[in-house]
Amino acid sequence: MIDLGDSRCRVCGDAGPKRTLYKADYRIVECAACRFQFKVVGAQVQSLNDQATGEEFIRTRLDDKRRMQGRLSQLKRILAKGRRSTGLLLEVGPGTGEYLLNARDLGLQTLGVELSANLVRFQQERGLDVRLGRLRDFPDLIGAADFVLYGHVIEHVTDPLEELRSAARCLKPGGLLYLLTPNAGAYGAWLGGGLWPSYHALDHVSFWTARTLTDVMKKSGLVEVAAMTSESPNDLYNQLLGIFAMFLRRPNGGGGGSPPAAQPEADAPAPAARRRPSLKRACMAVARGGCRVFHPLLSRIANRYAKGSQLEAWGYGPEN
Repeated sequence: MIDLGDSRCRVCGDAGPKRTLYKADYRIVECAACRFQFKVVGAQVQSLNDQATGEEFIRTRLDDKRRMQGRLSQLKRILAKGRRSTGLLLEVGPGTGEYLLNARDLGLQTLGVELSANLVRFQQERGLDVRLGRLRDFPDLIGAADFVLYGHVIEHVTDPLEELRSAARCLKPGGLLYLLTPNAGAYGAWLGGGLWPSYHALDHVSFWTARTLTDVMKKSGLVEVAAMTSESPNDLYNQLLGIFAMFLRRPNGGGGGSPPAAQPEADAPAPAARRRPSLKRACMAVARGGCRVFHPLLSRIANRYAKGSQLEAWGYGPEN
């Protein structure tokens, strides 16, 4: 495991000075050599763990019906990038298994590789073939997959270049590797600066722009690498809401720092305080409505310049 207190770049290995994007109990830094952004903390951490993927995580995912429907349409779009319509889809970090279930329904063979024992157990109970570990733990997967998918997983990986090299080795010649991740080059990230919500997710350690992600994919041995971004009204709304929430957590409105500790409940609130939740809900409704109204224009602008909230990148295994 990589020591996340080491500020050496995890893509190019550069040990020179880094530009600090945020500093509190941890630092978000950018490599001056390759522009890759990553998190530096004071100790080794395992970013994906069973505590973060327990019963509450599973229940929240299962309650989100729109998530399952969205995964199906997204998967069809991903498969359309492939050079074949059948074969084995290998997903790394399948979570609660929505992509694998949909792929199985579409007639593909499926296999998952997952770090969380809780999620492996849950997916196996759903009848899915999922192994516990990392790709490099399974030499039998080399050259076995027609599709390899990372759906919002690469931002959790501490050694992304080695991870993607392992994924590239798993592809058959001409097989497709597809990644989805938050876009550190998005307008929302630019607006939020060091307060961009993805920086502060505890298990996010790697942050990607279209340039840095396609560069590392090429270094891993993939060919015909490309990227695009997408923007939805909910993406924009949630990013703006997250930036505002992070701003409110900063002590005295500035200087960074950890979120404040929970305070004991106060006595019955004053009448004015009782009205605040209604006002807050009204403001949130207006903000959400505004995001939807302006979404078509914002989406066209963002995606033209690779500034959408979600980054998608793909490449192919070299033909023999």
